Amino acid sequence: ATAKTSDTIRTDIITALRAYNLNDLQKFNRIFRQSTVSRIVESVDPSIVSTVPRVKMYRSLTPVYNKDYTYFINVGNPFTAGTILSSGFYIENNVNVCYIDDDGAGNLHLFTTIAGVRTVLRQVGTVDYTAGTLQIDTLNIVRSIETELRIAITPSSADVISIYNQIVAIDEARLKVNLIVDETTNGRSLVGNKFQFTPSRI
Repeated sequence: ATAKTSDTIRTDIITALRAYNLNDLQKFNRIFRQSTVSRIVESVDPSIVSTVPRVKMYRSLTPVYNKDYTYFINVGNPFTAGTILSSGFYIENNVNVCYIDDDGAGNLHLFTTIAGVRTVLRQVGTVDYTAGTLQIDTLNIVRSIETELRIAITPSSADVISIYNQIVAIDEARLKVNLIVDETTNGRSLVGNKFQFTPSRI
C-alpha cells in the first residue's frame, strides 16, 4: 500500500528513468538492461511489486530524396521477426503514404493502405534477424512524414548494446508507464482469480 496517487507514482517512475537515461546511457559502450530498468522502477515505491518492461528499438536515418538509393542498417542487436515497421514516407509515382515492414521470414515489404486495407507494393529488401541488419533495396523517397525515417524494431534480447559510433538512449517522448493494481497482494485466498497475466513481449 502507498499514500501516493497513481499519477504521483507514474511521475516518480518517469523521473527515475530519465535519470538512468542521463547518467548511465547516451554514451558509447553502454548497455541498456531491462533488469536494471526493473530494479529502478521497483525502488521508486514499496507498493511496486513487479515490472514488465516492453522495449522497442528505433533507428533513425536521413533519407536521400529524389534519387534511387539503397540503405544498409546495422542495428547491432538481434531482433524479433515480424516486428519491423517504418515511419511513413512518399515515393515517386505514388500519392499514398508508404511504409516498410517485414514478413517474419527475412523479407522487407513496401506497403501502403488503400481504403483501410494494407496493400503490398513490392518486396524492398531483406533482413538478418540474428545479425540485426536490414538492407532496403533501391528506393526513391520524395518526402518523409517525419524529419527522419524511423525504423521501429522489437529486440529479441533483454539487453540492448551500442556498437561502432552508435549510442543507446531512452526516447523520453515515447516513454510510457502503465500502472496495474495487483490484487494478489492483499492476502485474499481467492484473489488469484483476478490476477492479470502480462506478456513479457508485444
